[in-house]
Amino acid sequence: MIIVKLLGGLGNQMFQYAIARHLSKKNNDTLIIDSSFLNITNATGYTLRSYELGIFSIDAGILHKEKYFGKKLISRIRPVLSRTKYVNEQSFKFAPEIFNIKGNIYLEGYWQTEKYFRDIADTIREDFTFLPALNDINTKVAAQIKACNAVSIHVRRTDYVGADGAATYHSICSAAYYLNAIEQICETVPDAVFFVFSDDIPWVKENIQIKYPHHFIDHNSGKQSYIDMQLMSMCKHHIIANSSFSWWGAWLNNHQQKTVIAPKTWFNNPDIDTSDILPESWLKL
Repeated sequence: MIIVKLLGGLGNQMFQYAIARHLSKKNNDTLIIDSSFLNITNATGYTLRSYELGIFSIDAGILHKEKYFGKKLISRIRPVLSRTKYVNEQSFKFAPEIFNIKGNIYLEGYWQTEKYFRDIADTIREDFTFLPALNDINTKVAAQIKACNAVSIHVRRTDYVGADGAATYHSICSAAYYLNAIEQICETVPDAVFFVFSDDIPWVKENIQIKYPHHFIDHNSGKQSYIDMQLMSMCKHHIIANSSFSWWGAWLNNHQQKTVIAPKTWFNNPDIDTSDILPESWLKL
């Protein structure tokens, strides 16, 4: 049995599921998602999160806080936990030796590199097919995206500039980064049309003057925020933030000739090795 602990928001949860899915498939083991850590208000340094993988048809059982996914699962979990190998992520560097571990495994970490699931990329893309149907306004946006050389821009600010632990941990992508990336995209993408996704659209409008055709997407919020990732994945090219949310928006795009521009600085701490976070084909600015 492979059990993976969920931490963080949607993008983080997707990485955690992806490594566990690969390991469970490789070892022919049952996959269980442990979501019991989510919604814990006294977890210092963590933004309060909810289980967010329900928008996908994933292949896993779910272990919730104080409630298990059916009686059969709890009867299997209890004896397994007493003889489980606990694997804690030591760094953001890819650790291939994890795939040599056999038996009951409990994974804890972020596992933020495609190297943990690149070998089953088609399976992961299938598992991460968005299930809910788009509403009218997003159907129109999707049609606009598919009708042009669409480039997604993701600007993440709200929790990165707040007073909690995320603000001191994460770097903030500057306006200069986005403007440079836009110019670089326009050198190779004819007739580019930019679709801007952000949790702070007013800041974007004031600080990032886009002189090319563009649209601001600001109507998806709360439980509907995931739709921004879905729409990003429909674009042909991407300018992402240092965010797992837009990382996945770009990765889920299966366009073979896509250009993805990403910030080379992912965290404030320069001692954190982030060399495996971005796929090799993505451009770093």
